[in-house]
Amino acid sequence: MGISAKDRKILWTKAGNQCAFPGCRQLLIVSDHETQPDTVIGEEAHIVSKKRVGPRGHEISNSMDSYDNIVLLCPTHHALIDAQPEIYTKEALIDIKRAHEQRIRNKIVSSEYGWLVGNSHVVLDIYGVQPVWCNDHWRACGIRIGQTQINHTSEEIYWFFESSEAEYDVKYWICDPIFYVEQSVFLYEERCFKPFVRHEFDLSSIPAPSNIVLLMEIDQTLAAQIPNLTRRIKSFGKGDSIDDLCILLSRLWRTGLHDPVQVCRELQRFQRLWWHDGEMAELVSSMKEELNLVQKAQFSHE
Repeated sequence: MGISAKDRKILWTKAGNQCAFPGCRQLLIVSDHETQPDTVIGEEAHIVSKKRVGPRGHEISNSMDSYDNIVLLCPTHHALIDAQPEIYTKEALIDIKRAHEQRIRNKIVSSEYGWLVGNSHVVLDIYGVQPVWCNDHWRACGIRIGQTQINHTSEEIYWFFESSEAEYDVKYWICDPIFYVEQSVFLYEERCFKPFVRHEFDLSSIPAPSNIVLLMEIDQTLAAQIPNLTRRIKSFGKGDSIDDLCILLSRLWRTGLHDPVQVCRELQRFQRLWWHDGEMAELVSSMKEELNLVQKAQFSHE
C-alpha cells in the first residue's frame, strides 16, 4: 500500500530533512547547483520489515507503512541498519528516531527563542501561546525553560523552570548571567494580579543553581487570623456565595506568607468538604503549590 501522504509529511517534517542516525547530519534533499533541481536522497526505512525474512522480522499488521514504523535515513545508514539487525533492533531504532526528532524540535525552538549566556545556550519549549515582549521582559504561559552546554558532545537539556497553560502568565528576562522568572498571583479581595515570587537562575553553571525571592510583604499580624478563617471556611454553606469563599481562601493564603507549613496543613483538611471539587479543588491545589514556593524562599534565606 505504501506510506500515506499524511504520514510522509509528518515523517519528513519531524526529521528536519536530516538522517536520523546518531551523529549523522546528512541532508536528505540536496542540490548540486543553484540552477539544478533538488535531489531526494533520503530513504524511508522500515523499522520492522514488511517481509518475514527481512531485517527485524515481520509481524502481521495493517500499519507496516505507517509513520510509527518508518525512520528517515541516508542511503549509507539505511544499508547499515539492515545489514546489522542484531545491533539495530526494533527497540533501538525506535529510540534513535525519537531522540533525533526531539533534537530537531529543540533546535527549532532554540533558534526562535534562545540566548547564549556564558557557556549556556538557553532554550524555550513553547506548548502554550507565543511569548509577548513587554518593554523589558517576555510574558507567557505554557513554557519550559532550560539550558544546554555550548560545544558539548551531549545534547541533553537541563530544564530549570516550567509554567503550564493553566497557570497565570509569568514574566522572564536575562541580566547576564542571571535568568529571572517572576510569578504573580490573583488576589480575590483586591481583584488584581500582584507579583509573588522571583526565581533567579545562575547560568554561569550547568545545571543552573536557583534562588527564590518572595516579593510580597509579610504581615505577621495576620497569623492570628488563621483559626477564625479556617472555621469560617469549614462552615461555608451551599447557599453562600462562591466569591465569598474565594475571598476567604485568599485571606487564608495571605496568612501563609508568614506560616506556609501550617496553612498548607489547613488547606489539606478542606479536601473532604462539599465544595472541594472541580475548579475549587484546582484553586486550593494552586495555593498549596504557591505556599511551597514561599517555604523554599524562606529556607533559601535562612
